[in-house]
This record gives sequence, structure tokens and C-alpha cells, in this order.
Amino acid sequence: MNHYEENGERSEPVTEICEICDSEGEVEYMLDCPKYSEVLRKGIIPGWIHEECCEEVFKDEPELCIENCDNENLLKNITKYFEKCVDIEGLTQEEMKGVPIFMSENKIYGITSHMDKFLESFKPLNMVTNVFLDKENGIVYAKDNQRNINIYFLSLYEEIKERFSSFWPFRPEEFCIKDGPLFLVYRFGDKAVGAVIAPRIAETGVSDMGIEVATTYKERYFQAEDFFGIVLKPHREDLKSSIQNLSEDELINVVLYPLLNSLGFKGVKPISFHGPGERGGDFHPFYKTNEFGKIVYYSAQAKAEKIHSKAGVKKGNVNQVIDQMKKLFRTPFKSFIDNTEKRISLAFIFCSKDITPEARDQLFNEFENRQIVSLVDIDDIVDFVLGKGLSEEILTYCRRRGEQQKN
Repeated sequence: MNHYEENGERSEPVTEICEICDSEGEVEYMLDCPKYSEVLRKGIIPGWIHEECCEEVFKDEPELCIENCDNENLLKNITKYFEKCVDIEGLTQEEMKGVPIFMSENKIYGITSHMDKFLESFKPLNMVTNVFLDKENGIVYAKDNQRNINIYFLSLYEEIKERFSSFWPFRPEEFCIKDGPLFLVYRFGDKAVGAVIAPRIAETGVSDMGIEVATTYKERYFQAEDFFGIVLKPHREDLKSSIQNLSEDELINVVLYPLLNSLGFKGVKPISFHGPGERGGDFHPFYKTNEFGKIVYYSAQAKAEKIHSKAGVKKGNVNQVIDQMKKLFRTPFKSFIDNTEKRISLAFIFCSKDITPEARDQLFNEFENRQIVSLVDIDDIVDFVLGKGLSEEILTYCRRRGEQQKN
């Protein structure tokens, strides 16, 4: 390809060394991979790789790519190599409502890389707010935000999740239709892939007994330390110190992500790449249903540094936090549920380090009295981690991290 400057004279193409194969290439035909971008993966210094190298890495390690990348190239790769990622052996490809889909022979479930298009004819959908796995009878009870309860085949539910877990580590969003199918939706930016499971025909009426059993025993399990043989409530100060030693990315992925999921929030997904157009939060918009079955959208900002009000110090300055939160609230996003434009209603500020009294007062005067932002400090985080039985996983991670640093 010829390269010319504005005066018509020929110029040399801009080249870079590929971070994967160490070969030179023209930037015009290369991609910026967040895995190799410097400065905390913020993309300030691009991590150039060949387009073909991107495809090869994705085919070999799709889960690793998805954890690091959230851009159009990832979506292209997922669509292009969907069959390999999901392992569709035993399924036949068909068209359903104009959408390509891999169906089981008896039409009891299907998998598609065009889930967003497939769902259009089924909207509005009901969000699944609770599930109970009856392993003895092979049943999944799914309760939605309209208080409907449907039942599905447990074997299919677990099989489909196992297929997708090979390249997507997070929980799917779940939707259902009364007496209709259950949808498991895995989102990648604006792209959605997933599966649909046909309902199981019940011989008897379905009650909410399964849901009540699940809720009751869940609380009992957290209290049964002797039964599980693990310490669910370690020394509080040890846990607090361990969390405070985590980086911001670790705080988000090791502590806050599982904590938000355990608190019943749906669609929780950390933002792995910050750059132009970011919303001001460290999570994509997630949601929860209130007591009346209405959807409330949330987001969150995480800080692994002291929050203060010193005018001359930028790092950890409370005014910077306030600006980020204001940006978060004024930036619209498209709701996957009904494809309409929404805005965040409520948000959290999680801080694993100290917050000065002056900074607390400033945050309170700016947000708290309006009840749209909740400040969750380190003591609050420790309380909820202990209450939800997440301490063992966090401490195990911290111990391994410490061993690796010594070596």
C-alpha cells in the first residue's frame, strides 16, 4: 500500500513490533491489545499486535482474552469462533425467527451467538431473581420479578453453564417467560450470546417451596463452621489488613465483584479497560429489583487509596471522586432488558483505605443527603464480607499473592 503526506510526497508507514510474535508490522493493520498496554492497562501506551495474532490468541485462550479485552475486536472473535468456544458438538444448526441457532434434536434447548436478535421477539422479559436447584429430582426452580415460578431440566441448566464457562467466567443474566423458556445471556459490551432452555412440563403445580428451602438453608450454611471445617469468621483485623493491601484492580475483582453478586445484584461486570467515553464507574451498570418488582440500576467506584480534601494533592482527592460520580450519573446507557436509554439511579463508593473527616463531610453534603450515593468504607466492606461468608476465598488469594511476591 502506498503512503503519502499532505504535500503528495511518499512517506514511510508507521510500524511497531508485535507484542506476541515479535515481528514488525504496519500499525494500520495492527490492534491495540489491553493485555499489553502499559500504565495499568489504561491504554496510554498501546500494546500493538497483529490482527492475525489476535485471532490466534483468542482461539487458544478465549477466557483470558475476555478477561482483559472489551472492544469490537473481541466481539468479532467471539462471533467468528463461537462454535469452538461453546463446544456445539451434537447440535444441529437451524434458523429460528430469522436468527442462526444451534438446536438440540428434540428442540429442548438451543445456543446462539445472536442472542440479542433472538430475544427481540420475546420481549419484555422477566428477570430471574432467585433459583433453587433440586438435584434429587433434577429440577431448576426459577422465580422471576413478577413472582412467577417456572421449572426446567437441571441437567440442561448445568450443561449449558459448563459449555459457556470455558470462555466466560462471570455469571449469566437470566430471564424467563411465564410457562415459557429460560434464557441464559452472556454479555460482551453490546453483543450478547447465550442459550434458551424449554420449560419442563410439571405433573403437579409449582409452589415457592423450593425458594423458601434455598433461602433458609443458605443462612444455616454460613453458621455451620464446624460442619464445613473452615473458618468463616477469621480475626477481623487480619481480614481488614489483607483487603487494605490489595491494589484497586484486586479490590474490584477479588472483593467487590463476588460481594455484589452475593448481595443479589444482577449483571455485575467490572470494567477492564478505561479510556475515552468511560462512564466514571469501575463497573458496567448492574441492577436489582425492588420490593415492587421494579428495576433499579446501580454502578460503583472503587478506591484503594486514602480519600482526602487536600487541595494540592490530586491522588485520592475527594473532588476527583465527586467529579467521577457526577459523570456516572449523567452518562446514559442502553438497557439490555428493553433496549431503552437509562441512567444510573444509585451508586456506591467503596474505599479500602482511610477517609478523612473533611472528605466525609464533603461527600455527605454533595451526595448523601440526596440519598443517591452510599459511601462504603473499609469497616463496612469487612462487615459484609464476613456476613456473606466470602472471607476464606479472599484470605486464600492474599496468602497466595504473598507467597508469589516472596518468590
